[in-house]
Amino acid sequence: MGKFDQALEANRFAANYDAEDMTIQDWFMLAWARQIPELLPMPEGQHLNLGAGNRQIGLSKPLDLEHGWDAASSLFPFNDETISGIWAHGFFEHLAPHVAISTLEECERVLEKGGVLNIVVPHALTENAVEELEHFSQWHEATIPNLIKNPYYEHMRSLNNLRVHTTFIMGVVWRNLALFTQLVKYG
Repeated sequence: MGKFDQALEANRFAANYDAEDMTIQDWFMLAWARQIPELLPMPEGQHLNLGAGNRQIGLSKPLDLEHGWDAASSLFPFNDETISGIWAHGFFEHLAPHVAISTLEECERVLEKGGVLNIVVPHALTENAVEELEHFSQWHEATIPNLIKNPYYEHMRSLNNLRVHTTFIMGVVWRNLALFTQLVKYG
């Protein structure tokens, strides 16, 4: 769809809009004339919470140093394709780049087909990304797509079955803008 077609579609949408049940998708279309996808629901089944610390998400299994798992030296203690969903909030930026890549590979390995991986990291251009000495990797909206598609990374086992469903840059103020990325396992 070209820019002209997008503008026409947005104008039709705005002219017929009823604000009674506004969604973030509606607001984005009204303001920027762009469609954004709805988030995928987390599939039923077993979920992991990487770097959980003391923030438990539902019945997800926490994997972090506090619970006896170290991303730098351990594989996930799960068989291939046995996990339906993974949460990773404020986790990947604490990993060295090579550990972040191997952890993404582990996520792909354990996710079932149709499994969802939700990642939140500070955006590389914000203060929050660089002000902590324990933020060892920087993340940008193109980081994960580059890891998945860039032939430079062919030495990796594989991230070919992960697809980016959506990425949003969100925050309340500039210093804490974050990338909210949702990936799904195909194939």
